Amino acid sequence: MKTLILNFALVLITSTFATAQGYQASAKLYTNLLLSEPLPELFDYEDNSSVRFKVTPAFHLYSEEKWKYHELEFSNLRFKNHERQLEDVQEILVGLRYEYGWVMDINTGVDGLQLILGVSSRFFYHRQAFSPNISNELEESKTAIKAIVGLVPRVNYQINNQFSLDFNVSISSLSIGSERKYFNNPFLTGQSRVQSNFNTDFLFINDVTIRLGIVYQL
Repeated sequence: MKTLILNFALVLITSTFATAQGYQASAKLYTNLLLSEPLPELFDYEDNSSVRFKVTPAFHLYSEEKWKYHELEFSNLRFKNHERQLEDVQEILVGLRYEYGWVMDINTGVDGLQLILGVSSRFFYHRQAFSPNISNELEESKTAIKAIVGLVPRVNYQINNQFSLDFNVSISSLSIGSERKYFNNPFLTGQSRVQSNFNTDFLFINDVTIRLGIVYQL
């Protein structure tokens, strides 16, 4: 619900500006079917399945003159506390996806059908703080910042002047990020309590999302 509220607030603020700049503004609602290997524990320790489903809102700007578009999507937003048997967990997860793409000048032979190719970047900030409920355990926290780059081939079908359907497959190819772990160990000082690393992963078909979006032109 918080994700929807934030995204629709963004639509109201930017749609007037976009129209004045010659863009067509649209609001989207995606259904996402994630066919991928489980994300690292730091991102989704509650969900270890390889097939996941979620709904996400997005805002789309299209330049008919240049046949290009920009799209911003709130892919994750979570602020919550988890209670476990031995510890409490405070969690913050924020995920955004930006996409830039082109409408391809190809005659599909079907009225209202367009082929589109986009390049996307997904940005994640995720923090978990662990507070133990037993005295012999230590407090710790984990923080991750990641950017995932991929290709998004699309098929768009115009139903009428206001509504269209957007079917696309998001194929991630490269993940770049850093992770930091902090241990509140009284026997250590300063940077000795911190573990950090920078990593780069080539994902290819290990991270694929099949999506169907309902598009409403503002």
